[in-house]
Order: sequence, then C-alpha cells, then structure tokens
Amino acid sequence: MFRSCYFLLVLDHLFLIVTNSGFLNRRSFLKLLLVAGTGLILALWYKLTMKNRILNSKQVTIRIEQGKLGKGIHFYDNFILFIQGEQAITFSNRCTHAGCIINHEIAGELVCQCHGSKFDAATGRVLRGPAIMPLKKIPHSFDLKTGELVVKP
Repeated sequence: MFRSCYFLLVLDHLFLIVTNSGFLNRRSFLKLLLVAGTGLILALWYKLTMKNRILNSKQVTIRIEQGKLGKGIHFYDNFILFIQGEQAITFSNRCTHAGCIINHEIAGELVCQCHGSKFDAATGRVLRGPAIMPLKKIPHSFDLKTGELVVKP
C-alpha cells in the first residue's frame, strides 16, 4: 500500500515538473503514460507466457547408441545436455536474464547470444552477467541398457 502511494506521489510530482516546464501538456503526458504502461504490460505478458511454455513442454525421449554420443555439450530444442564421464546433466536452454535461447558454447562455457551472459556447462553457474541466476537443472533419467535418455521439463 505504501509503495503504491509513493509511486502515485512521484508520478504526480513528475507530471507537475513536466507540465510546468512547457515540455508536455496534460494530454501528451497521459498519452506517454498510456504507451509506457502498455509496453510494460506486454513485456510482462511475454515473460509469463514464455515461462509457462517452457514449464508445459512435453517429456523428450532420445535414443543414444552406445559410443555414439561423446563427452561434452549437446544442444536440443528445449534443453542442453552435458556429458562428462558417466555423468549426464540437463539444463534449460533459456537464459535466466531475459529468456533467450542458449545455443552456443565456447571452451566449456554456455554463451547467451542476446546479452553475453556466460554459464559453466558442468554446473549451470553464472560466470558472467547480466544474468544473476544459474541455469535451471531439468530432471532426467538415463537407461544404460536401452540407451534412452528421458528429459522431463
């Protein structure tokens, strides 16, 4: 409650400064406010629907022939697979900064092409911002006998 009152007070003060300076009249200020509010709502809507799209994506099963999938990083539509020795780790391929798709690797680092965030391929930990959260680990199972990797986003 206090924050919203403070916001309205700041908005009112900003309006007085802008209109008294002759820069904008009341109508132009309200149009500017409407455009900015619409942009904010659209940005939030995109963020929420993208998150739901990722959460609602279906389980993926990949058949891997023994010896065919080597060590290292492998990119798929909805996830990144990192294999080191007998261990496999799956991460979301969405950057935690702005939700861009990560599909690039340099020297064991996962690189987001949008804003340059870098993540450690083995742990998902942030190596360089602007992202501050690590990549989300995705549960998976691997059957050595059948060679099936099941990823459950």
